[in-house]
Amino acid sequence: MSLISHVRKRINKSSTNIHSSEFIDYKRVHVKGGKGGDGMICFLQLWSNPQAGPSGGDGGNGGHVIFEASKNTKSLNQIKSKYTG
Repeated sequence: MSLISHVRKRINKSSTNIHSSEFIDYKRVHVKGGKGGDGMICFLQLWSNPQAGPSGGDGGNGGHVIFEASKNTKSLNQIKSKYTG
């Protein structure tokens, strides 16, 4: 094997490794922090008002989603496209 063919093989191997981890600076991410609660079915019964209506809660909102930037992150290729909490 000549020196030129040996160097050419090394360049080809290293160039394929460079392209396997490409730089990504824009990414669309779908995030869901939960669906919240369903609420509670309950009817208020008072001795003074026998025809009282429902008194259950409405349930909650979902969880909060917070993105935090980092100076150490060079590319967004490590970030998944979908997160569910």
